[in-house]
Amino acid sequence: MAVTGCAVEAWQDKKVALVCFHSGITSTNAATSDLWLFVVDRNLVRDVPKETGPQFSQIRKLYLATWTEGDKLYLLGQQSDAEYLRKYL
Repeated sequence: MAVTGCAVEAWQDKKVALVCFHSGITSTNAATSDLWLFVVDRNLVRDVPKETGPQFSQIRKLYLATWTEGDKLYLLGQQSDAEYLRKYL
């Protein structure tokens, strides 16, 4: 999988690392990135789940896998489905 970019962004006045990937799957919108990994310090987010294993959710057209490890919260997102995300965890 190719890395297409990265950044440190501000989200609700908190620093969030973002890494963009292109999985090679053809996209109807010709997007250069189709998989996004966000990393944030766990203590900066309220109500972080205690479970460390991935939890799957959907927000509109975005599917997310969310998990914690150490002092970090990870969110892996894309616009396909939860099964697609599982192969990248």
